[in-house]
Amino acid sequence: MSAFFHRVERFIKDWTLLIAIILGAGFHKFFGYIEDRFDLLMPTLIFIMLFLSFSKLEGFEGKKAWWHVLVVLIQIAVGTSLYFLILPYDAVLAAGISLCVLVSPATSSPVVVNLMKGNIEFSTEFLLLDSVVAAIILPFWMAYAGGDPSIDIVETIQDIAQHTLVVVLVPLFAALLIRKAIPKSKEVVKRFSFLSYYLWAVALMILMGTSTDMFLSQPDPDYKFAIESLLLTTVVCFILIMGGKFLGGDRLTGIAAGQALGQKNTVLAVWLASGFMNPLSALVPTMWIVSQNIINSVQLWNANRKN
Repeated sequence: MSAFFHRVERFIKDWTLLIAIILGAGFHKFFGYIEDRFDLLMPTLIFIMLFLSFSKLEGFEGKKAWWHVLVVLIQIAVGTSLYFLILPYDAVLAAGISLCVLVSPATSSPVVVNLMKGNIEFSTEFLLLDSVVAAIILPFWMAYAGGDPSIDIVETIQDIAQHTLVVVLVPLFAALLIRKAIPKSKEVVKRFSFLSYYLWAVALMILMGTSTDMFLSQPDPDYKFAIESLLLTTVVCFILIMGGKFLGGDRLTGIAAGQALGQKNTVLAVWLASGFMNPLSALVPTMWIVSQNIINSVQLWNANRKN
């Protein structure tokens, strides 16, 4: 009997993200209700899990700055190329997929990199850099690809920076400050760092639930577009993650580079698509949520199996 429970426990641990997606979609009414009434829940979850992950930072590397620039250039090249490649087929799909690629990495990317035993310093440095880059280029790109030249560029840059940099910088400074003021706190916090994984699973359930609820609440949900978006985001996300791992060189940097290119800030992308582009394009980053977390579930399972 104990062996059975051990297998169940291992299964849940290995596939937590996939289970979170299924539960979020299955109980979308419940999670939609929670998100509507507890506005601070998601920011609080993100703050705690980033604080726990950043507490393991050993110092910024700086010497890999050239790699950060290379990843940014690859990201811009892939995002714009995909737009023009898909544009003749479907302009809305093209705009949505390009936004997913060009947007900054997910705020949870250091959490996943940490779980995979990757280079968390590289991941955090790139997250900060790309958040600035995305805040600058995305307003111009949305005015072009989204077909809305009336976008207030300066105001949009400020909004994007607020949605990315502030969310990352506050827990980062809190973790560094507490470690500096109370050196012994580092070991205490590290003992609880495993909680960041399960906090992300809870956040993912809520995110998946609210996204599913929003889609199904439409008068006439476009299931064909949803399937096309899911297939395309899965292919692109997989190629970006594997490409980043290949280009990263050593294993630790490869893991971080793969997440930098493939794990995207889909919350920001949905918000941007809904507010500044064709609202239907917001379905593309919603499907990216599913794609990136299925791929990461397989990677985490493989990492746990090897360990």
